[in-house]
Amino acid sequence: WEHAVRRAGARVADALDAEVTRTARQVRLPRRRLRRHLLTSTEKRAIAARLGAGGATFVAALDALEAAAGRVVDASVLEKDAHAEWQEALRTVARRLEAAWLALETEVDEERARWTPEIDALAAWRPTLWPIFVIWTPLAMLLIWLGLILGGYLPAPAWLAAQLGF
Repeated sequence: WEHAVRRAGARVADALDAEVTRTARQVRLPRRRLRRHLLTSTEKRAIAARLGAGGATFVAALDALEAAAGRVVDASVLEKDAHAEWQEALRTVARRLEAAWLALETEVDEERARWTPEIDALAAWRPTLWPIFVIWTPLAMLLIWLGLILGGYLPAPAWLAAQLGF
């Protein structure tokens, strides 16, 4: 059970990381900022722990089945009570396995819902516009002004005319 829970936790964490990466690529988030949004190993362990929380009763039922199986091995064919106890323990394990699996599926859905706000916030991210206004607008104005001078539409200043040979 622990192995199945660890694998399910790893798959959930990988799916969440893949969705975060896909969302970050859609909004063109820089890589250094993307690394801050990926799941850490601590978060991955916490996911696995939350997923395994529903299996405690299943593990207890497995222990009871093991004890009943030990009594059945030592019992003779005539001891029907030991065999009935083993069969009841086996049915209990089956029921608890089903309940633990349903709890695992429910916890996977809750984990997805738990991370949805962070993924939505990442999808709403937009790059800042200040570099456009601070750098590109003055540069574009300078290039347009230079083009108008070189095209002969505006008179060149004296220092530029001396440099260009006008």
